[in-house]
Amino acid sequence: MAPTVKDKAATKAASKNGFSLISDSKLRQIYSAMLTSRVMEERYAPNSGRKKPTTAGLEAMEIGAAINLRPGDHLSLVRKSRLDVVLKRNSKMVIANTPSVQRQLDTILTVARHLKSTGKPNIVVAFFDGKSATGKAWSTALSNAVTESLPILYVVKAGTAESSGDEIQQIADQLNRRNRKLFFPVIPVDGKDVVAVYRVAFESGARVREGTGPALIVCEIDERKTGQPETRDPIDLMESYLAAKGLYKPALKSAVLRRMDGLRDQSAVR
Repeated sequence: MAPTVKDKAATKAASKNGFSLISDSKLRQIYSAMLTSRVMEERYAPNSGRKKPTTAGLEAMEIGAAINLRPGDHLSLVRKSRLDVVLKRNSKMVIANTPSVQRQLDTILTVARHLKSTGKPNIVVAFFDGKSATGKAWSTALSNAVTESLPILYVVKAGTAESSGDEIQQIADQLNRRNRKLFFPVIPVDGKDVVAVYRVAFESGARVREGTGPALIVCEIDERKTGQPETRDPIDLMESYLAAKGLYKPALKSAVLRRMDGLRDQSAVR
């Protein structure tokens, strides 16, 4: 049977993108957003006296999970982050971080219920630290989200200083045992690999939009768990990935840096 026009187009696209589900333009967009996030924290965040900005190393988790947000989607931040600025999100669609985990969880549920009531395929992407993603409040919130099939994509950072992800998985297993007609997926992923995070978030987010209920991505950032004794910088990893695909050029990085310099100069004039 001769290939159809659709088959030919798919083959051509796959060849162009190296048989990857992520287009070249999207990969460049992801890298630019990661670099923008890093530079913004280093240049514009208040000096905390630390050697590195508090977000260094988290760009893969944040950008990979949130870069595909659509108009009407909501973003819940885990800390004082500039992710909403990097992604140019409407501030009305951002659930600001609060010191109370309970309040944060309740607000996320309230927003998700509203989104579900509209009948539109919008979701909440909610970030949490592993240390806050345990306990009764967390378990209760997840249970409500599962039983009500709320459109929430939870993204949890897990590491040695926080939860290893085991406690989070145990909570999810308990929910699945109690709600046998439903299924709450928990997907572990290398939190330093933005391509891996993006793929998982893309697929999980699509299912959440279809009304199947919430999903949870556990971003493992423990260096020892990955078998890498040295520090693994997500931006360096992404540059290596792009270079292997023949997509990385120093001009790409320079363009982002020049744009950030221009924004800084404009701010100084004002």
